Amino acid sequence: LYENSEIPAARATAAYYIAEALPDYKKSEDWGEYESLLGFAAKYGQGFKVAELLEYPDFYPLGLDVGSFLPTIGGIGVDGEDILWSQFDGKCVAVVFLDDENPECRAAYARFQALAERFGGPDFAVLGVSLAITKEEAARPVEAGEVTWPCVWSGPWTYWSEYPVAMGVTETPWVVLCDQRRRFVAEMGRDLPGLEELVEQTVEEARSARLKREAGRDKPKQ
Repeated sequence: LYENSEIPAARATAAYYIAEALPDYKKSEDWGEYESLLGFAAKYGQGFKVAELLEYPDFYPLGLDVGSFLPTIGGIGVDGEDILWSQFDGKCVAVVFLDDENPECRAAYARFQALAERFGGPDFAVLGVSLAITKEEAARPVEAGEVTWPCVWSGPWTYWSEYPVAMGVTETPWVVLCDQRRRFVAEMGRDLPGLEELVEQTVEEARSARLKREAGRDKPKQ
C-alpha cells in the first residue's frame, strides 16, 4: 500500500505503521529510515487525521478532516461500466461503503435508494463502494435491483484497503458525504444518525451555488 497506492492518505498511514513496526528503529542504523517514513507520513497526511498520529502515537487514523478534499474514487463498476469521479463534478456525493453480507447494510439500502430518488439530479448523487470479498458478491445487490446507484468494488475489506484507510471506515454501512467541491462534510456509520437532514442541507447549499452561477452566466454584459 505504501509503495503502490495513489491515495496520499493511504500511503501516509501505511508509512506511519511501517515506521512503528521497525523493531529496532531507535538504533542508529534504522533511525534514518524511521525519520524518512515519518517525514513522508507528515507530508502526505496533511489535511487528513493521519497527521495526528505524529502527535498521538496511539491514535488510530479516522479519515478526513472537515473541509479537506476526498481522494479520487473510480474504476470499473460492479456492472462492468466505467465509473469516473469526474462524472460527479458539481454534485454533493454520498459515498456509501457497503458489505452485502452485513444485514445492517442490506437494511440500509432502502434509505440510500430514497436519498437517490429524492435528491438525485444536478446537485446530488450516491456512489457505492463495495467491500465484498469477491466481485461476484459485490454484484449481487446490483443484479437483484437492491442497489441502483453507481457502485465500484474496492476489493476485499482489510485494514489496508485503500478507500477504507483513506476515509476512516471502521464499520458498514459507512457514509462519507462531500459537498459540490468534493470537500469532506461528515461521516457516519451503522445507524446513520441524521443522514437525511445533513444531505438535504448540503444539497440545498449546492443548489444555491449552482443557481447563482447560472444567474451570473445569464446576466447581460454591460
